Amino acid sequence: MSSNKGKIGEMQTGKLLFDIAIKEESFDVKRPTLTNESDMGADFEINSTAQELQRVFQTAHVELTDDDKMILTSSKGNVNSRMDVKTTQNKIGKDTVDKFATDVHKHPNTTVHILTGGKALTAPAQRELNKYKKVFTQENKVLVYISNEGISQLKSEYEAVIPELDKGEND
Repeated sequence: MSSNKGKIGEMQTGKLLFDIAIKEESFDVKRPTLTNESDMGADFEINSTAQELQRVFQTAHVELTDDDKMILTSSKGNVNSRMDVKTTQNKIGKDTVDKFATDVHKHPNTTVHILTGGKALTAPAQRELNKYKKVFTQENKVLVYISNEGISQLKSEYEAVIPELDKGEND
C-alpha cells in the first residue's frame, strides 16, 4: 500500500465521487492531474446538476446559505465544481482556507468550490471562510466545507451502489 497520505486520501475521495456518479444520473467526475502535480487546488472537477449537488451537500450536513441556494438554482444547465481534498484528522487552519479561496480565481468557469477533510475548521478558519463566502457570492461563486464526518455520511449513503451490468453486453 502507498505510504503517501495525500495520495491515499485523494484516491479514497475519488472512489467516493465515482460511487456518487453511479447513483446520480448527471454527476460526473474528472481528476485533472496526477498525484504530486500542481493542480491549482483542484484535486477533482465535478459536473452535475444543482439538485444533485444539493443532495450531496444535504447528505454531508453542509448548510447552504440562502445566497448559495439562489446561485445554485439560478444556474442554467449543469454546474461545474472543484474539490480540494485535505487528508488530515486535525482541524483545518486559516492558512489552508486562505489558499483554498485564493485558488477560486484560477477556475473562472467553476461555480462551486468544495474544501474537504479534517475534523472541522478552526474558529479563525471558519471566520475566514465566512468572509470569503460573502465576497465570492458577489461573483456567483459558492464555497463549501465538508468535514471528515460529512465524507463518512456520504460514504454511508453512496458506497456499494454499483449495479450488476447485463451479461453479454460489450460497450
